[in-house]
Amino acid sequence: MKVLLIGAGKGGSALLSILHEDKEIEIVGVVDNNNLAEGLKIARQYNIPTYTQYEKLITRDDLDVIIDVTRNPHVHTDITKSKPENTEILGGLSAKLIWNLVEERKKKEEEIQKSLSEQKALYHIGIMLSSATNINDVFQTIVRSGLEITNTPAGSLALYDAEKNELELTAVHGFSPEFSLKATRWKVRPGGLTSRILSQKQPVVVPDITEESAIDTRVIFAEGIRSLVATPLTAENKIVGILYVDDYKPRTFTKRDISILELLATQATIAIKKAKTRQQLERNNQKLKQTMDYLQNVLDNSADMIITTDIENNVVEFNKGAEEILGYTQSESVGKPFYGFFTNHDHCNQLLAKIKQEGKISNQETQFITKQNKIIDISITLWRGT
Repeated sequence: MKVLLIGAGKGGSALLSILHEDKEIEIVGVVDNNNLAEGLKIARQYNIPTYTQYEKLITRDDLDVIIDVTRNPHVHTDITKSKPENTEILGGLSAKLIWNLVEERKKKEEEIQKSLSEQKALYHIGIMLSSATNINDVFQTIVRSGLEITNTPAGSLALYDAEKNELELTAVHGFSPEFSLKATRWKVRPGGLTSRILSQKQPVVVPDITEESAIDTRVIFAEGIRSLVATPLTAENKIVGILYVDDYKPRTFTKRDISILELLATQATIAIKKAKTRQQLERNNQKLKQTMDYLQNVLDNSADMIITTDIENNVVEFNKGAEEILGYTQSESVGKPFYGFFTNHDHCNQLLAKIKQEGKISNQETQFITKQNKIIDISITLWRGT
């Protein structure tokens, strides 16, 4: 897919970096009237052609998409008039949506970079945790990392729900399928291993289960476990989960084993929190896209006349309802002064001055003039965007 990017400022630069990573996209050029624009510098580093004029470029027959991030209605009008019929334009609300998505992606990348800088003590494990985008992958990575650094054959991760006083098994390795299915969720039992961990808020080491009489270990003993370390995951002085590493033979865990498990527990807590945040951001992005699609659908298909303007009161969006009522096409209207539709320009200016003070005007009677010079009575509602 061949793409022409017009506008190489902040938004264009961010989009350029994202588009360049996509192997299915060929950026045929980047345009900005400022030859020193940051986006043009980036484009030159990528060996992408740069231009300061777009007039000839937008007439190319091989363009699939023209992305306009200039927010200049005149540029949008020029593109609409001159582009080939099969070339798509991304601008207006579409460009705003892309920009929002890019901003969210940049925030995620910044969070990941910050996480890596905080995890120097366990650099290799930190990279694996940060590269996992799915929260279930994070859970599995935490368990596998615990087994690797302690050289144990089995382990699991359980999240703790303080309100319900129960734990949920989220990742398991090295156990029988029957055990994994049977112990997916359990209540904290008085006198049990979990109860002891929650009360001590520090790693619990059991070198030999057969010699442990202070806690109830019947469930894990039946699975064949003979020794273990249970390390709490703590956030804001509250236990949010427990990482278990288990061995099928008696074993003396070293202080180094315990220390590195505590470091891993810290990493794991951060990784889980970030994964949940990432998950929430993805849900928010999806909701944002659904909202933007809905609003665009309303704009495109409403029978009512919907016109949006920029801060200089020139038309930016002109929906089908407006086309039907006034007789102008969208391409004819975009960039046109809003007052041009009024029979009385002074009345328009009065209304615009009023919404600057009040923010909104509802059901104001006025008159518009159509393309056919027909005067029509309308009831208009105006509000100031944020």
